[in-house]
Amino acid sequence: MDDAHDVLAALRLGWSVAEMRGRNRPDGPPGEVIGMPDRVDHPLRIERGKTELRIEIQSVVAELAQELRVDDASDGTSFSAALGDKTQLLAHARAPKAADALRQALDILQHARADQ
Repeated sequence: MDDAHDVLAALRLGWSVAEMRGRNRPDGPPGEVIGMPDRVDHPLRIERGKTELRIEIQSVVAELAQELRVDDASDGTSFSAALGDKTQLLAHARAPKAADALRQALDILQHARADQ
């Protein structure tokens, strides 16, 4: 039972990595926050937005990886730092306007291909 804490932390790390992947997936579902009301003068204004949730789960992954001593690669780089860099890039791809524009462009290209 000496390793029970490490086993639970490893399970939590795996779950958190899956959550981080889902929060950063460019074509992923919008999540529960899509139905959240505007934060101004509303009882739920303290709820976190998409960006805050993304940052929170990245912090959890980094902390658990360091705790379990699985964060550092053999060349000295940090896996959690690399993931953080990549998720910042993906955050822009998930932007609603950009995603909508890309979907519209894809529809146009698909229709043009079908017409040929």
